[in-house]
Amino acid sequence: MRHLMTVLAVALFTTLSFSTAQALTLTAAKDSYIESGLPSTNFGTAPVDLIKRQDNTVWTRISYFGFDLSSLSHTAIADATFSLNFIDSARGITSDTINYSFELFGLTNESLDGWGENSITWDNSPSRVYTNADGLASLGTFSLTGKGLGAFDFTSQAFVDFLNSDTNDIATLVLARTTNQIGDNNYIHAVASRENTAVAGPRLAVTPIPEPSTLLLLGAGLVGIGLIGRRKRN
Repeated sequence: MRHLMTVLAVALFTTLSFSTAQALTLTAAKDSYIESGLPSTNFGTAPVDLIKRQDNTVWTRISYFGFDLSSLSHTAIADATFSLNFIDSARGITSDTINYSFELFGLTNESLDGWGENSITWDNSPSRVYTNADGLASLGTFSLTGKGLGAFDFTSQAFVDFLNSDTNDIATLVLARTTNQIGDNNYIHAVASRENTAVAGPRLAVTPIPEPSTLLLLGAGLVGIGLIGRRKRN
């Protein structure tokens, strides 16, 4: 019985160690935001990416994030987390009691993944939320209270499925606020961009599914441990 418990403990430790070792964190390869009031202006060098919805005005902002997935070598992904740091834009006001809803989209039209960080604008942006959402798939929603300051992690099965469906090693994520401006609460939400020198920019943490050959080796090792213990008992 003690030997069996030892085998199980080794198996658990090995599995956990393997999973941890395979975790990979990617930083955004490009990011920017677009603004309806400045339709031909690019904000690719800004230290923040802005998000706001204010229908029938010139104040709507949508943020775009691009990740290079080539280091995954098309390995299937078991889990994925998109991490952002919400910081104070110091633009507008809001109440700490107001809940704002956001929606994350994935760009499914891969022919549009070539947008440039220093060239994307409202006018040339791919599959724009609110006005032209063709080619975008919803990956899920989340809510924040007030300015929502601090680190935020997003994950969903739809997000994992979107990454697994990628065929060109580029993943474009689009973040929009679905809550319209509420009265005088005209706050603009902001996340640190990859150009921000004070706070970490957008990150993507992925855990690939182990290759079948790796699982076979792990299983063979556990069987070997069991056989050694059996010989000792005999």
